[in-house]
Amino acid sequence: MAALTRRDFGRLATKSTAAVAAVAIPAVALASAPASADAALIALGEELETAWAAEIAAYAQYRGDFSLEHEAITDAAYEATKAVILRIEAVPASTMEGLRVKARAVQWCYDADPVDLAVDQSTTDLRLANSIIRDLLAA
Repeated sequence: MAALTRRDFGRLATKSTAAVAAVAIPAVALASAPASADAALIALGEELETAWAAEIAAYAQYRGDFSLEHEAITDAAYEATKAVILRIEAVPASTMEGLRVKARAVQWCYDADPVDLAVDQSTTDLRLANSIIRDLLAA
């Protein structure tokens, strides 16, 4: 049995939850929420960007080097980013900016590739969730 990659984990973890969460948040509530409502989530978004940049740098530095020492360094960088992602997941979003942070977290699960939750199953809910994530990332 093949080991799951981060991309596989992202697909499994976000397929059902992103589809439901992305369409269940009422636009009216988001429009009326004060900007400060998502201050903690926005701060986590900044932590995500910092951790992700460090993770990318670690992988770039040790590309092709499969020594245990370098694997430990890249694994630690990945785990640091994943820890921020898990914190983002736990915080409800109240504003569009907060939702953008969550969309960026979903994008990390796909190694910054375009998010496609409907790879295995193209259903309306998954297509809508993909559309929402793309729109949030572009906003």
